[in-house]
Amino acid sequence: MKRNESNFCCFKDETTLGIGLLLISAALFSVMGSFVHLAANEDDLPPTQLVFMRAIFQGSLIVLAMFQWRVKDVTTTNNNTVRWISVHGVFGDNSKVRNVVIARGMVGSISFICYYHAMSALPLGDAVAVLSLHPIVTVLVAPHILPDEPFRLVHFIAAICSVVGTTWIARPTFLFPSSATSTEQHSNNAMGYAVAVLGSCAASGVILLIRRAGKMKANTLQLLFSWAVFGILMSLFVAAITLSLPSWHWPTSKQAWLYILGLCSFGSVAHFLMNYAGRIAPAGLASIVRSTDIVWSYVMQILIFHAIPSRMTIWGVALIILSLSLLAISKVIIVRNQNKNKKYTTTTTQLLSVVSLDEEVGKEEMTLLKQDNNTIQTIPIQDYNDAPQPTTSSFLFAKTLYGSATSL
Repeated sequence: MKRNESNFCCFKDETTLGIGLLLISAALFSVMGSFVHLAANEDDLPPTQLVFMRAIFQGSLIVLAMFQWRVKDVTTTNNNTVRWISVHGVFGDNSKVRNVVIARGMVGSISFICYYHAMSALPLGDAVAVLSLHPIVTVLVAPHILPDEPFRLVHFIAAICSVVGTTWIARPTFLFPSSATSTEQHSNNAMGYAVAVLGSCAASGVILLIRRAGKMKANTLQLLFSWAVFGILMSLFVAAITLSLPSWHWPTSKQAWLYILGLCSFGSVAHFLMNYAGRIAPAGLASIVRSTDIVWSYVMQILIFHAIPSRMTIWGVALIILSLSLLAISKVIIVRNQNKNKKYTTTTTQLLSVVSLDEEVGKEEMTLLKQDNNTIQTIPIQDYNDAPQPTTSSFLFAKTLYGSATSL
Protein backbone atom coordinates (compact mmCIF):
# COMPACT_ATOMS: atom_id res chain seq x y z
CA MET A 1 0.00 0.00 0.00
CA LYS A 2 1.30 3.42 -0.89
CA ARG A 3 2.06 5.69 1.98
CA ASN A 4 2.89 8.83 0.04
CA GLU A 5 0.88 11.83 1.09
CA SER A 6 -0.91 13.47 -1.80
CA ASN A 7 0.70 16.56 -3.26
CA PHE A 8 -1.10 19.83 -3.76
CA CYS A 9 -2.75 19.60 -7.15
CA CYS A 10 -1.58 23.00 -8.36
CA PHE A 11 2.10 22.03 -8.12
CA LYS A 12 3.67 19.49 -10.47
CA ASP A 13 7.21 20.00 -9.17
CA GLU A 14 7.81 18.79 -5.62
CA THR A 15 10.84 21.03 -5.14
CA THR A 16 8.86 24.17 -6.01
CA LEU A 17 6.07 23.04 -3.70
CA GLY A 18 8.56 22.40 -0.88
CA ILE A 19 10.22 25.81 -1.22
CA GLY A 20 6.86 27.56 -1.26
CA LEU A 21 5.67 25.73 1.86
CA LEU A 22 8.96 26.45 3.64
CA LEU A 23 8.55 30.17 2.98
CA ILE A 24 5.04 30.04 4.44
CA SER A 25 6.39 28.00 7.36
CA ALA A 26 9.11 30.58 8.06
CA ALA A 27 6.51 33.36 8.09
CA LEU A 28 4.26 31.39 10.46
CA PHE A 29 7.21 30.64 12.76
CA SER A 30 7.87 34.37 13.02
CA VAL A 31 4.22 34.92 14.01
CA MET A 32 4.63 32.17 16.59
CA GLY A 33 7.74 33.93 17.91
CA SER A 34 5.75 37.12 18.35
CA PHE A 35 3.15 35.23 20.39
CA VAL A 36 5.96 33.69 22.47
CA HIS A 37 7.29 37.16 23.21
CA LEU A 38 3.82 38.45 24.10
CA ALA A 39 2.98 35.45 26.30
CA ALA A 40 6.28 35.63 28.17
CA ASN A 41 5.81 39.33 28.86
CA GLU A 42 2.13 39.03 29.75
CA ASP A 43 2.41 36.45 32.52
CA ASP A 44 6.17 35.94 32.95
CA LEU A 45 6.01 32.40 31.54
CA PRO A 46 9.39 30.65 31.14
CA PRO A 47 10.35 29.62 27.57
CA THR A 48 10.66 25.98 28.62
CA GLN A 49 7.06 26.00 29.84
CA LEU A 50 5.88 27.50 26.55
CA VAL A 51 7.72 24.80 24.60
CA PHE A 52 6.20 22.15 26.87
CA MET A 53 2.69 23.50 26.32
CA ARG A 54 3.18 23.69 22.57
CA ALA A 55 4.51 20.11 22.47
CA ILE A 56 1.48 18.89 24.45
CA PHE A 57 -0.88 20.79 22.12
CA GLN A 58 0.79 19.54 18.94
CA GLY A 59 1.22 15.98 20.23
CA SER A 60 -2.47 15.73 21.13
CA LEU A 61 -3.51 16.76 17.61
CA ILE A 62 -1.08 14.29 16.04
CA VAL A 63 -2.26 11.37 18.19
CA LEU A 64 -5.88 12.24 17.37
CA ALA A 65 -5.10 12.31 13.65
CA MET A 66 -3.22 9.01 13.82
CA PHE A 67 -6.15 7.23 15.49
CA GLN A 68 -8.87 8.82 13.35
CA TRP A 69 -7.16 8.31 9.98
CA ARG A 70 -8.33 5.05 8.43
CA VAL A 71 -6.82 3.27 5.43
CA LYS A 72 -7.82 0.26 3.35
CA ASP A 73 -6.88 -3.14 4.77
CA VAL A 74 -4.75 -4.76 2.06
CA THR A 75 -4.70 -8.11 3.88
CA THR A 76 -8.35 -8.77 2.96
CA THR A 77 -10.23 -8.81 -0.33
CA ASN A 78 -13.15 -6.74 0.91
CA ASN A 79 -13.24 -3.00 1.50
CA ASN A 80 -12.54 -3.10 5.23
CA THR A 81 -10.54 -0.25 6.69
CA VAL A 82 -8.14 -0.16 9.62
CA ARG A 83 -6.62 2.60 11.69
CA TRP A 84 -3.60 4.19 10.06
CA ILE A 85 -1.58 3.88 13.26
CA SER A 86 -2.08 0.09 13.39
CA VAL A 87 -0.51 -0.24 9.92
CA HIS A 88 2.36 2.25 10.03
CA GLY A 89 3.00 2.80 13.76
CA VAL A 90 3.82 6.03 15.55
CA PHE A 91 7.50 5.99 14.53
CA GLY A 92 7.33 3.87 11.36
CA ASP A 93 6.52 0.38 10.15
CA ASN A 94 10.10 -0.90 9.89
CA SER A 95 13.32 -0.49 11.82
CA LYS A 96 15.07 1.74 9.26
CA VAL A 97 12.24 4.28 9.19
CA ARG A 98 11.88 4.16 12.99
CA ASN A 99 15.58 4.87 13.47
CA VAL A 100 15.48 7.95 11.25
CA VAL A 101 12.22 9.26 12.75
CA ILE A 102 13.45 8.80 16.32
CA ALA A 103 16.79 10.38 15.43
CA ARG A 104 14.89 13.35 14.02
CA GLY A 105 13.13 13.83 17.36
CA MET A 106 16.32 13.45 19.37
CA VAL A 107 18.41 15.76 17.19
CA GLY A 108 15.58 18.28 17.18
CA SER A 109 15.58 18.18 20.97
CA ILE A 110 19.36 18.69 21.08
CA SER A 111 18.92 21.64 18.74
CA PHE A 112 16.33 23.07 21.14
CA ILE A 113 18.67 22.68 24.14
CA CYS A 114 21.53 24.37 22.29
CA TYR A 115 19.22 27.14 21.09
CA TYR A 116 17.93 27.78 24.61
CA HIS A 117 21.42 27.74 26.14
CA ALA A 118 22.87 30.04 23.45
CA MET A 119 20.01 32.51 23.83
CA SER A 120 20.47 32.62 27.60
CA ALA A 121 24.31 32.60 27.70
CA LEU A 122 25.12 34.95 24.80
CA PRO A 123 23.95 38.35 23.63
CA LEU A 124 20.94 37.98 21.34
CA GLY A 125 22.77 39.10 18.19
CA ASP A 126 25.70 36.76 18.86
CA ALA A 127 23.42 33.78 19.41
CA VAL A 128 21.33 34.44 16.30
CA ALA A 129 24.41 34.96 14.12
CA VAL A 130 26.12 31.73 15.21
CA LEU A 131 22.93 29.65 15.13
CA SER A 132 22.23 30.86 11.59
CA LEU A 133 25.28 29.02 10.21
CA HIS A 134 23.17 25.92 9.53
CA PRO A 135 22.54 26.65 5.81
CA ILE A 136 26.28 26.48 5.08
CA VAL A 137 26.63 23.30 7.14
CA THR A 138 23.69 21.71 5.32
CA VAL A 139 24.92 22.63 1.83
CA LEU A 140 28.37 21.17 2.59
CA VAL A 141 27.19 18.01 4.36
CA ALA A 142 24.13 17.09 2.26
CA PRO A 143 26.10 15.62 -0.71
CA HIS A 144 27.81 13.15 1.63
CA ILE A 145 24.58 11.99 3.31
CA LEU A 146 22.21 12.35 0.36
CA PRO A 147 24.18 11.24 -2.74
CA ASP A 148 21.44 12.28 -5.17
CA GLU A 149 21.75 15.91 -4.01
CA PRO A 150 25.11 17.03 -5.42
CA PHE A 151 26.99 20.10 -4.28
CA ARG A 152 26.06 23.18 -6.29
CA LEU A 153 28.16 26.33 -6.15
CA VAL A 154 25.12 28.58 -6.50
CA HIS A 155 23.58 27.00 -3.39
CA PHE A 156 26.79 27.61 -1.44
CA ILE A 157 26.86 31.26 -2.57
CA ALA A 158 23.19 31.61 -1.60
CA ALA A 159 23.96 30.12 1.82
CA ILE A 160 26.83 32.61 2.31
CA CYS A 161 24.52 35.51 1.38
CA SER A 162 21.89 34.24 3.79
CA VAL A 163 24.36 33.95 6.69
CA VAL A 164 25.92 37.36 6.00
CA GLY A 165 22.46 38.92 5.73
CA THR A 166 21.42 37.35 9.02
CA THR A 167 24.64 38.62 10.64
CA TRP A 168 23.97 42.16 9.45
CA ILE A 169 20.45 41.98 10.84
CA ALA A 170 21.48 40.49 14.20
CA ARG A 171 24.67 42.61 14.49
CA PRO A 172 26.58 40.35 16.93
CA THR A 173 28.73 42.17 19.43
CA PHE A 174 31.88 40.23 18.49
CA LEU A 175 31.65 41.81 15.00
CA PHE A 176 29.83 45.07 15.80
CA PRO A 177 30.89 46.11 19.32
CA SER A 178 29.49 49.60 18.84
CA SER A 179 25.98 48.18 18.40
CA ALA A 180 25.91 46.59 21.87
CA THR A 181 23.59 48.18 24.41
CA SER A 182 24.49 48.89 28.00
CA THR A 183 22.98 45.56 29.05
CA GLU A 184 24.38 43.59 26.10
CA GLN A 185 28.16 43.54 26.01
CA HIS A 186 30.41 41.11 24.15
CA SER A 187 30.51 37.77 25.90
CA ASN A 188 33.71 35.81 26.58
CA ASN A 189 31.66 32.69 27.27
CA ALA A 190 33.52 30.18 25.10
CA MET A 191 31.14 27.41 26.11
CA GLY A 192 28.18 29.49 24.97
CA TYR A 193 29.66 29.96 21.50
CA ALA A 194 30.60 26.27 21.28
CA VAL A 195 27.04 25.27 22.18
CA ALA A 196 25.69 27.72 19.60
CA VAL A 197 27.87 26.12 16.90
CA LEU A 198 26.64 22.70 18.02
CA GLY A 199 23.08 23.99 17.83
CA SER A 200 23.67 25.15 14.27
CA CYS A 201 24.96 21.69 13.34
CA ALA A 202 21.95 20.11 15.07
CA ALA A 203 19.58 22.36 13.11
CA SER A 204 21.30 21.21 9.93
CA GLY A 205 20.92 17.62 11.12
CA VAL A 206 17.17 18.11 11.54
CA ILE A 207 16.81 19.26 7.91
CA LEU A 208 18.94 16.34 6.67
CA LEU A 209 17.03 13.78 8.74
CA ILE A 210 13.66 15.10 7.58
CA ARG A 211 14.84 14.84 3.97
CA ARG A 212 16.20 11.34 4.61
CA ALA A 213 12.91 10.32 6.21
CA GLY A 214 11.04 11.64 3.18
CA LYS A 215 13.12 9.49 0.85
CA MET A 216 12.24 6.48 3.02
CA LYS A 217 8.52 7.37 2.69
CA ALA A 218 8.10 8.28 6.35
CA ASN A 219 4.89 10.14 7.07
CA THR A 220 4.80 13.73 8.29
CA LEU A 221 2.67 12.67 11.27
CA GLN A 222 5.44 10.36 12.45
CA LEU A 223 8.00 13.16 12.30
CA LEU A 224 5.72 15.52 14.20
CA PHE A 225 4.93 12.91 16.85
CA SER A 226 8.64 12.25 17.34
CA TRP A 227 9.29 15.94 17.93
CA ALA A 228 6.34 16.19 20.34
CA VAL A 229 7.58 13.28 22.46
CA PHE A 230 11.16 14.47 22.70
CA GLY A 231 10.05 18.10 22.96
CA ILE A 232 8.12 17.26 26.13
CA LEU A 233 11.02 15.29 27.58
CA MET A 234 13.67 17.85 26.72
CA SER A 235 11.65 20.84 27.93
CA LEU A 236 11.36 19.14 31.32
CA PHE A 237 15.07 18.24 31.25
CA VAL A 238 16.20 21.77 30.36
CA ALA A 239 13.86 23.27 32.95
CA ALA A 240 15.33 20.96 35.59
CA ILE A 241 18.99 21.62 34.83
CA THR A 242 18.45 25.39 34.54
CA LEU A 243 16.41 25.44 37.77
CA SER A 244 13.50 27.11 35.99
CA LEU A 245 11.01 24.32 36.73
CA PRO A 246 9.84 25.90 40.02
CA SER A 247 8.92 29.07 38.09
CA TRP A 248 6.39 27.18 35.96
CA HIS A 249 2.87 28.29 36.85
CA TRP A 250 -0.68 28.24 35.55
CA PRO A 251 -1.41 31.31 33.38
CA THR A 252 -3.58 33.74 35.30
CA SER A 253 -4.90 36.11 32.63
CA LYS A 254 -7.22 35.54 29.70
CA GLN A 255 -4.84 37.49 27.47
CA ALA A 256 -2.00 35.08 28.31
CA TRP A 257 -4.18 32.12 27.32
CA LEU A 258 -4.98 33.79 23.99
CA TYR A 259 -1.27 34.31 23.33
CA ILE A 260 -0.57 30.68 24.23
CA LEU A 261 -3.33 29.52 21.90
CA GLY A 262 -1.82 31.67 19.15
CA LEU A 263 1.72 30.34 19.58
CA CYS A 264 0.47 26.73 19.75
CA SER A 265 -1.76 27.10 16.67
CA PHE A 266 0.68 28.97 14.46
CA GLY A 267 3.60 26.88 15.72
CA SER A 268 1.84 23.58 14.97
CA VAL A 269 0.84 24.63 11.45
CA ALA A 270 4.33 25.99 10.75
CA HIS A 271 5.92 22.81 12.07
CA PHE A 272 3.65 20.65 9.93
CA LEU A 273 4.53 22.63 6.79
CA MET A 274 8.25 22.51 7.62
CA ASN A 275 8.27 18.74 8.10
CA TYR A 276 6.08 18.10 5.07
CA ALA A 277 8.16 20.38 2.84
CA GLY A 278 11.47 19.15 4.24
CA ARG A 279 10.62 15.65 3.04
CA ILE A 280 10.28 16.70 -0.62
CA ALA A 281 12.66 19.66 -0.99
CA PRO A 282 16.46 19.24 -1.29
CA ALA A 283 18.13 19.67 2.08
CA GLY A 284 20.40 22.54 1.03
CA LEU A 285 17.55 24.55 -0.44
CA ALA A 286 15.33 23.78 2.55
CA SER A 287 17.92 25.02 5.03
CA ILE A 288 18.50 28.29 3.14
CA VAL A 289 14.78 29.01 2.76
CA ARG A 290 14.15 28.03 6.38
CA SER A 291 16.67 30.65 7.53
CA THR A 292 14.46 33.45 6.17
CA ASP A 293 12.45 33.37 9.38
CA ILE A 294 14.66 36.17 10.76
CA VAL A 295 13.39 38.46 7.98
CA TRP A 296 9.80 37.69 8.89
CA SER A 297 10.65 38.18 12.56
CA TYR A 298 11.87 41.70 11.91
CA VAL A 299 8.76 42.36 9.83
CA MET A 300 6.72 41.30 12.86
CA GLN A 301 8.77 43.59 15.08
CA ILE A 302 8.04 46.52 12.76
CA LEU A 303 4.33 45.78 12.47
CA ILE A 304 3.57 44.69 16.04
CA PHE A 305 6.29 46.19 18.23
CA HIS A 306 6.89 49.29 16.05
CA ALA A 307 10.64 48.78 15.89
CA ILE A 308 12.51 50.99 13.42
CA PRO A 309 14.97 49.00 11.24
CA SER A 310 18.47 50.34 10.77
CA ARG A 311 20.22 50.73 7.43
CA MET A 312 22.30 47.61 8.07
CA THR A 313 19.13 45.64 8.81
CA ILE A 314 17.73 46.68 5.44
CA TRP A 315 20.94 45.59 3.72
CA GLY A 316 20.76 42.28 5.58
CA VAL A 317 17.21 41.70 4.39
CA ALA A 318 18.32 42.56 0.85
CA LEU A 319 21.09 39.94 1.03
CA ILE A 320 18.65 37.26 2.19
CA ILE A 321 16.28 38.19 -0.62
CA LEU A 322 19.27 37.95 -2.98
CA SER A 323 19.97 34.42 -1.72
CA LEU A 324 16.36 33.45 -2.46
CA SER A 325 16.62 35.04 -5.90
CA LEU A 326 19.73 32.98 -6.64
CA LEU A 327 17.85 29.85 -5.65
CA ALA A 328 14.92 30.81 -7.88
CA ILE A 329 17.18 31.54 -10.87
CA SER A 330 19.06 28.28 -10.29
CA LYS A 331 15.77 26.39 -10.18
CA VAL A 332 14.60 27.95 -13.46
CA ILE A 333 17.90 27.03 -15.17
CA ILE A 334 17.77 23.47 -13.84
CA VAL A 335 14.17 22.99 -15.03
CA ARG A 336 15.03 24.45 -18.45
CA ASN A 337 18.01 22.12 -18.81
CA GLN A 338 15.88 19.17 -17.75
CA ASN A 339 13.32 20.03 -20.42
CA LYS A 340 16.07 20.31 -23.04
CA ASN A 341 17.50 16.97 -21.96
CA LYS A 342 14.04 15.44 -22.11
CA LYS A 343 13.55 16.68 -25.69
CA TYR A 344 17.05 15.52 -26.63
CA THR A 345 16.39 12.10 -25.13
CA THR A 346 13.13 11.78 -27.07
CA THR A 347 14.79 12.82 -30.33
CA THR A 348 17.73 10.49 -29.72
CA THR A 349 15.36 7.61 -29.05
CA GLN A 350 13.54 8.28 -32.30
CA LEU A 351 16.83 8.49 -34.23
CA LEU A 352 18.01 5.23 -32.71
CA SER A 353 14.74 3.63 -33.78
CA VAL A 354 15.30 4.87 -37.36
CA VAL A 355 18.89 3.61 -37.36
CA SER A 356 17.70 0.25 -36.08
CA LEU A 357 15.09 0.12 -38.84
CA ASP A 358 17.73 1.00 -41.46
CA GLU A 359 19.94 -1.79 -40.19
CA GLU A 360 17.04 -4.23 -40.49
CA VAL A 361 16.33 -2.93 -43.99
CA GLY A 362 19.92 -3.44 -44.99
CA LYS A 363 19.93 -7.00 -43.67
CA GLU A 364 16.66 -7.78 -45.50
CA GLU A 365 17.98 -6.27 -48.71
CA MET A 366 21.21 -8.25 -48.60
CA THR A 367 19.33 -11.45 -47.89
CA LEU A 368 16.93 -10.81 -50.77
CA LEU A 369 19.72 -10.11 -53.23
CA LYS A 370 21.57 -13.23 -52.14
CA GLN A 371 18.49 -15.39 -52.60
CA ASP A 372 17.70 -13.97 -56.02
CA ASN A 373 21.27 -13.81 -57.24
CA ASN A 374 20.71 -16.34 -60.03
CA THR A 375 17.39 -14.97 -61.25
CA ILE A 376 17.95 -11.26 -60.77
CA GLN A 377 16.17 -9.04 -63.30
CA THR A 378 16.37 -5.32 -63.89
CA ILE A 379 13.10 -3.57 -63.06
CA PRO A 380 12.90 0.11 -64.04
CA ILE A 381 11.76 2.27 -61.17
CA GLN A 382 9.05 3.95 -63.24
CA ASP A 383 7.60 0.60 -64.31
CA TYR A 384 7.73 -0.60 -60.71
CA ASN A 385 5.98 2.47 -59.40
CA ASP A 386 3.23 2.16 -62.05
CA ALA A 387 2.62 -1.50 -61.27
CA PRO A 388 -0.21 -2.56 -58.88
CA GLN A 389 1.06 -2.79 -55.31
CA PRO A 390 0.40 -5.89 -53.21
CA THR A 391 -1.61 -5.59 -50.06
CA THR A 392 0.52 -7.80 -47.85
CA SER A 393 2.89 -5.61 -45.90
CA SER A 394 5.70 -8.15 -45.75
CA PHE A 395 5.56 -8.81 -49.50
CA LEU A 396 5.39 -5.10 -50.26
CA PHE A 397 8.44 -4.52 -48.10
CA ALA A 398 10.42 -7.26 -49.87
CA LYS A 399 9.41 -6.25 -53.40
CA THR A 400 10.25 -2.62 -52.72
CA LEU A 401 13.71 -3.57 -51.58
CA TYR A 402 14.16 -5.89 -54.52
CA GLY A 403 13.09 -3.31 -57.07
CA SER A 404 15.15 -0.47 -55.64
CA ALA A 405 18.21 -2.68 -55.31
CA THR A 406 18.17 -4.20 -58.81
CA SER A 407 17.48 -0.86 -60.47
CA LEU A 408 20.70 0.65 -59.20
